[in-house]
Amino acid sequence: MLPIAIIVAIGAIAGKRLPIDISSLTKITLYVFAPALAADSMYRAQVAASAAIRIFLAYSLATLGLYLLVILVARASRQSPESTKSLISTTIFPNVGNMGLSLTVFALGTEALDRGFVTFASGALFVFGLGPALVSGGGLKAGFRTTIRLPMMWALLVGILLRAFTITLPEGLANGLHLLAGAAIPILLITLGLQISRQRFAVLPSDWLATGLRLGAGPV
Repeated sequence: MLPIAIIVAIGAIAGKRLPIDISSLTKITLYVFAPALAADSMYRAQVAASAAIRIFLAYSLATLGLYLLVILVARASRQSPESTKSLISTTIFPNVGNMGLSLTVFALGTEALDRGFVTFASGALFVFGLGPALVSGGGLKAGFRTTIRLPMMWALLVGILLRAFTITLPEGLANGLHLLAGAAIPILLITLGLQISRQRFAVLPSDWLATGLRLGAGPV
Protein backbone atom coordinates (compact mmCIF):
# COMPACT_ATOMS: atom_id res chain seq x y z
CA MET A 1 0.00 0.00 0.00
CA LEU A 2 2.96 2.34 0.58
CA PRO A 3 3.58 3.34 -3.09
CA ILE A 4 -0.13 4.07 -3.49
CA ALA A 5 -0.24 6.08 -0.25
CA ILE A 6 2.81 8.12 -1.34
CA ILE A 7 1.17 9.13 -4.64
CA VAL A 8 -2.10 10.04 -2.89
CA ALA A 9 -0.13 12.04 -0.30
CA ILE A 10 1.67 13.93 -3.08
CA GLY A 11 -1.73 14.82 -4.52
CA ALA A 12 -2.94 15.99 -1.11
CA ILE A 13 0.16 18.16 -0.61
CA ALA A 14 -0.21 19.61 -4.12
CA GLY A 15 -3.85 20.38 -3.37
CA LYS A 16 -2.82 22.39 -0.31
CA ARG A 17 0.03 24.23 -2.02
CA LEU A 18 -1.13 24.79 -5.61
CA PRO A 19 -4.29 26.42 -7.05
CA ILE A 20 -5.34 23.32 -9.01
CA ASP A 21 -8.74 23.14 -10.69
CA ILE A 22 -9.95 19.71 -9.55
CA SER A 23 -13.08 19.92 -11.69
CA SER A 24 -11.10 20.18 -14.94
CA LEU A 25 -8.71 17.41 -13.91
CA THR A 26 -11.64 15.17 -13.01
CA LYS A 27 -13.27 15.79 -16.41
CA ILE A 28 -10.04 14.94 -18.25
CA THR A 29 -9.75 11.76 -16.21
CA LEU A 30 -13.37 10.77 -16.82
CA TYR A 31 -13.40 11.52 -20.53
CA VAL A 32 -9.81 10.72 -21.57
CA PHE A 33 -7.62 8.71 -19.19
CA ALA A 34 -10.16 6.29 -17.71
CA PRO A 35 -11.68 5.32 -21.10
CA ALA A 36 -8.16 4.79 -22.50
CA LEU A 37 -7.34 2.52 -19.55
CA ALA A 38 -10.58 0.56 -20.04
CA ALA A 39 -10.07 0.03 -23.78
CA ASP A 40 -6.36 -0.77 -23.46
CA SER A 41 -6.83 -3.18 -20.55
CA MET A 42 -9.49 -5.17 -22.40
CA TYR A 43 -7.46 -5.12 -25.63
CA ARG A 44 -4.33 -6.48 -23.94
CA ALA A 45 -5.87 -8.84 -21.38
CA GLN A 46 -4.76 -12.44 -21.93
CA VAL A 47 -7.54 -14.22 -20.06
CA ALA A 48 -9.54 -17.12 -21.44
CA ALA A 49 -13.19 -16.32 -22.13
CA SER A 50 -14.36 -18.94 -19.61
CA ALA A 51 -12.18 -17.43 -16.87
CA ALA A 52 -13.35 -13.91 -17.70
CA ILE A 53 -16.98 -15.02 -17.50
CA ARG A 54 -16.39 -16.68 -14.13
CA ILE A 55 -14.76 -13.53 -12.77
CA PHE A 56 -17.63 -11.37 -14.02
CA LEU A 57 -20.26 -13.72 -12.55
CA ALA A 58 -18.44 -13.84 -9.21
CA TYR A 59 -18.20 -10.05 -9.14
CA SER A 60 -21.90 -9.73 -10.03
CA LEU A 61 -22.99 -12.17 -7.31
CA ALA A 62 -20.84 -10.39 -4.72
CA THR A 63 -22.32 -7.03 -5.76
CA LEU A 64 -25.87 -8.37 -5.55
CA GLY A 65 -25.20 -9.90 -2.12
CA LEU A 66 -23.78 -6.64 -0.79
CA TYR A 67 -26.70 -4.67 -2.23
CA LEU A 68 -29.24 -6.89 -0.47
CA LEU A 69 -27.25 -6.68 2.78
CA VAL A 70 -27.20 -2.87 2.64
CA ILE A 71 -30.95 -2.74 2.06
CA LEU A 72 -31.54 -4.98 5.10
CA VAL A 73 -29.16 -2.95 7.29
CA ALA A 74 -30.61 0.37 6.13
CA ARG A 75 -34.15 -0.74 6.90
CA ALA A 76 -33.17 -2.21 10.27
CA SER A 77 -31.37 1.01 11.27
CA ARG A 78 -34.08 3.23 9.72
CA GLN A 79 -31.74 5.13 7.43
CA SER A 80 -33.09 7.98 5.33
CA PRO A 81 -33.32 7.47 1.54
CA GLU A 82 -30.28 9.72 1.01
CA SER A 83 -28.24 7.82 3.60
CA THR A 84 -29.30 4.53 2.04
CA LYS A 85 -28.08 5.67 -1.38
CA SER A 86 -24.75 6.65 0.15
CA LEU A 87 -24.42 3.30 1.90
CA ILE A 88 -25.21 1.46 -1.34
CA SER A 89 -22.65 3.49 -3.31
CA THR A 90 -19.82 3.08 -0.80
CA THR A 91 -20.50 -0.63 -0.27
CA ILE A 92 -21.13 -2.09 -3.74
CA PHE A 93 -18.65 0.11 -5.67
CA PRO A 94 -15.12 -0.76 -4.46
CA ASN A 95 -12.05 1.00 -5.85
CA VAL A 96 -10.98 -1.71 -8.30
CA GLY A 97 -9.49 0.81 -10.72
CA ASN A 98 -6.72 3.19 -9.67
CA MET A 99 -6.09 1.64 -6.25
CA GLY A 100 -7.11 -1.92 -7.11
CA LEU A 101 -4.91 -2.28 -10.18
CA SER A 102 -1.96 -0.61 -8.43
CA LEU A 103 -2.26 -2.91 -5.43
CA THR A 104 -2.62 -5.95 -7.68
CA VAL A 105 0.60 -5.34 -9.59
CA PHE A 106 2.61 -4.46 -6.44
CA ALA A 107 1.35 -7.43 -4.41
CA LEU A 108 0.95 -10.14 -7.06
CA GLY A 109 3.04 -9.05 -10.04
CA THR A 110 2.21 -8.18 -13.62
CA GLU A 111 0.96 -11.70 -14.38
CA ALA A 112 -2.02 -11.02 -12.10
CA LEU A 113 -2.99 -7.86 -13.98
CA ASP A 114 -4.95 -9.72 -16.66
CA ARG A 115 -7.49 -10.92 -14.12
CA GLY A 116 -7.28 -7.52 -12.44
CA PHE A 117 -8.26 -5.91 -15.74
CA VAL A 118 -11.33 -8.16 -16.01
CA THR A 119 -12.30 -7.22 -12.45
CA PHE A 120 -11.75 -3.55 -13.31
CA ALA A 121 -13.99 -3.88 -16.37
CA SER A 122 -16.67 -5.61 -14.30
CA GLY A 123 -16.53 -2.83 -11.72
CA ALA A 124 -16.69 -0.15 -14.42
CA LEU A 125 -19.80 -1.76 -15.90
CA PHE A 126 -21.53 -1.58 -12.53
CA VAL A 127 -20.27 1.88 -11.58
CA PHE A 128 -21.14 3.52 -14.88
CA GLY A 129 -24.14 1.30 -15.60
CA LEU A 130 -25.88 1.45 -12.21
CA GLY A 131 -24.07 4.31 -10.49
CA PRO A 132 -25.83 7.21 -12.25
CA ALA A 133 -29.25 5.69 -11.54
CA LEU A 134 -28.45 5.10 -7.85
CA VAL A 135 -26.80 8.45 -7.20
CA SER A 136 -29.07 10.72 -9.24
CA GLY A 137 -32.22 9.00 -8.04
CA GLY A 138 -33.86 9.42 -11.43
CA GLY A 139 -34.40 5.71 -11.96
CA LEU A 140 -32.83 3.26 -14.39
CA LYS A 141 -34.11 5.11 -17.47
CA ALA A 142 -32.47 8.39 -16.46
CA GLY A 143 -29.38 6.50 -15.36
CA PHE A 144 -29.19 4.77 -18.74
CA ARG A 145 -29.33 8.12 -20.55
CA THR A 146 -26.48 9.37 -18.39
CA THR A 147 -24.49 6.19 -18.91
CA ILE A 148 -24.58 6.21 -22.69
CA ARG A 149 -23.15 9.73 -22.66
CA LEU A 150 -20.04 8.52 -20.82
CA PRO A 151 -17.12 7.37 -23.00
CA MET A 152 -16.12 4.73 -20.45
CA MET A 153 -18.88 2.33 -21.52
CA TRP A 154 -18.08 2.75 -25.21
CA ALA A 155 -14.35 2.32 -24.55
CA LEU A 156 -15.05 -0.91 -22.66
CA LEU A 157 -17.22 -2.15 -25.51
CA VAL A 158 -14.52 -1.36 -28.09
CA GLY A 159 -11.86 -3.11 -26.02
CA ILE A 160 -14.02 -6.20 -25.51
CA LEU A 161 -14.88 -6.40 -29.22
CA LEU A 162 -11.21 -6.06 -30.21
CA ARG A 163 -10.31 -8.88 -27.84
CA ALA A 164 -13.26 -11.09 -28.79
CA PHE A 165 -12.59 -10.87 -32.53
CA THR A 166 -8.78 -10.88 -32.09
CA ILE A 167 -8.42 -7.63 -34.02
CA THR A 168 -4.88 -6.25 -33.99
CA LEU A 169 -4.55 -2.49 -33.97
CA PRO A 170 -1.75 -0.78 -35.94
CA GLU A 171 1.35 -0.61 -33.78
CA GLY A 172 1.37 3.17 -33.57
CA LEU A 173 -2.27 3.34 -32.50
CA ALA A 174 -1.89 0.50 -29.99
CA ASN A 175 1.23 2.07 -28.45
CA GLY A 176 -0.42 5.48 -28.28
CA LEU A 177 -3.45 4.02 -26.51
CA HIS A 178 -1.19 2.11 -24.11
CA LEU A 179 0.81 5.26 -23.33
CA LEU A 180 -2.38 7.21 -22.62
CA ALA A 181 -3.71 4.37 -20.45
CA GLY A 182 -0.45 4.33 -18.48
CA ALA A 183 -1.12 7.87 -17.31
CA ALA A 184 -4.57 6.98 -15.95
CA ILE A 185 -3.67 5.30 -12.64
CA PRO A 186 -1.17 7.95 -11.40
CA ILE A 187 -3.53 10.76 -12.40
CA LEU A 188 -6.45 9.03 -10.67
CA LEU A 189 -4.41 8.63 -7.47
CA ILE A 190 -3.24 12.25 -7.61
CA THR A 191 -6.85 13.35 -8.10
CA LEU A 192 -7.86 11.31 -5.06
CA GLY A 193 -5.22 13.14 -3.02
CA LEU A 194 -6.42 16.50 -4.32
CA GLN A 195 -9.99 15.67 -3.32
CA ILE A 196 -8.85 14.60 0.15
CA SER A 197 -6.98 17.91 0.58
CA ARG A 198 -10.20 19.88 0.00
CA GLN A 199 -12.30 17.89 2.48
CA ARG A 200 -12.77 18.63 6.15
CA PHE A 201 -12.05 15.48 8.12
CA ALA A 202 -14.99 14.66 10.40
CA VAL A 203 -16.07 11.12 11.24
CA LEU A 204 -19.81 10.62 11.68
CA PRO A 205 -21.59 7.50 13.00
CA SER A 206 -22.84 6.72 9.48
CA ASP A 207 -19.20 6.69 8.28
CA TRP A 208 -18.42 3.81 10.64
CA LEU A 209 -21.40 1.88 9.28
CA ALA A 210 -20.36 2.50 5.66
CA THR A 211 -16.74 1.55 6.38
CA GLY A 212 -17.79 -1.57 8.26
CA LEU A 213 -20.00 -2.76 5.41
CA ARG A 214 -17.30 -2.18 2.77
CA LEU A 215 -14.28 -3.49 4.67
CA GLY A 216 -16.15 -6.11 6.68
CA ALA A 217 -18.84 -7.55 4.45
CA GLY A 218 -16.97 -6.83 1.21
CA PRO A 219 -14.19 -9.42 1.67
CA VAL A 220 -16.67 -11.98 3.03
